[in-house]
Amino acid sequence: MIRSLSIAAFAVAAAACQPDLPHTEASSVAIAVFDPTTAKIPLPNDLALAPFSPPSAACTPPETTCAQAELLASFAGGFPSDQELAITIDFAQTNFKADGTTEQVAPDLDLASFTPSTFFVVATTNAGQGEVPTEAFTAASYVKSADHGTLSIHHAGRTPWPTGAYAVLVRGGPNGVKTKDGIPIYASQVFSLIAQGLDMTDPKNIGLLRAQTGSTAEALVQGAQLNIVISVYKQQAFPAADTRFPHQELAIAATFRIAGTVTNVEIDPARGLVPLPIDLLRDAGTGTLTPLAACTLAGSSLAADGSCPSPLAAGFRALDGFSTTGMILAPTSELIQAATVTDDSLQLFDLSLPLRQVRLR
Repeated sequence: MIRSLSIAAFAVAAAACQPDLPHTEASSVAIAVFDPTTAKIPLPNDLALAPFSPPSAACTPPETTCAQAELLASFAGGFPSDQELAITIDFAQTNFKADGTTEQVAPDLDLASFTPSTFFVVATTNAGQGEVPTEAFTAASYVKSADHGTLSIHHAGRTPWPTGAYAVLVRGGPNGVKTKDGIPIYASQVFSLIAQGLDMTDPKNIGLLRAQTGSTAEALVQGAQLNIVISVYKQQAFPAADTRFPHQELAIAATFRIAGTVTNVEIDPARGLVPLPIDLLRDAGTGTLTPLAACTLAGSSLAADGSCPSPLAAGFRALDGFSTTGMILAPTSELIQAATVTDDSLQLFDLSLPLRQVRLR
């Protein structure tokens, strides 16, 4: 995602710049993952948008890469506000074995260690500046894979993040978040360097870069690239962290913007906001409505165990299609002008014969 930033700069930082990480003879080390060269960063993230992401015109095969670049380019003003979007942060743990080998696994993250002194989200929105409430963590908030775990952070009530600028802050080290067996979560080598907030073009700070690149000139070039990332965090993340703990203790931070709302036909299946009827509500395997869709149509919400309190949901789940006589509904986020709904702006087609599409309106 961030190919415009020099990969060499991050490689140098990862290999050589970790002067502030404590050194212990630990059998395991856990970190918050931050590797822009492989797009392993918390999301959503300003670093995934212009001017950090490459323009779509520069993308190359595979086509999915180009599609991703074009999608991110469309978020120039920030991430969309019409979806309930979770903040995701990856964590990884390296275990050092007696035979000298290592393995990377998903750490057993202690969600109870995420307290107001180690984790918070702040924002500047139309309502002002301040901390943003988030949904309480449950066991489902942290999902473990073979070599990493992913923590999902939701806005309180699982509603979209309001328009504004956000900073997500997680404290690391002895006073920060930990694993269940007490292993502190530290910043990755790259983020540890960034968290110091130093000017990487200052001659006092480029010694390690110069040693790796072989020249002062090249070290200054790579330092300038790193400064771009550091400047992003200096704007909001570092000042916000400093209100509770020194920003140098950050295990990870992310900033992102949510763009202003534009009038749209609401499509957010996670909140039951979709045009009706719509096949997105159907299970692709069975053809019947999904449990969430059936429960929502029954006027209820799924319980924590995935069941629906309303007995009407069972009836909706028995349907293998939609009524041919019911209305077609398309809820919009704002009122629209009725006069703009014309034969040209609203069209309906019968696709039962794909080779003979018939316009019905």
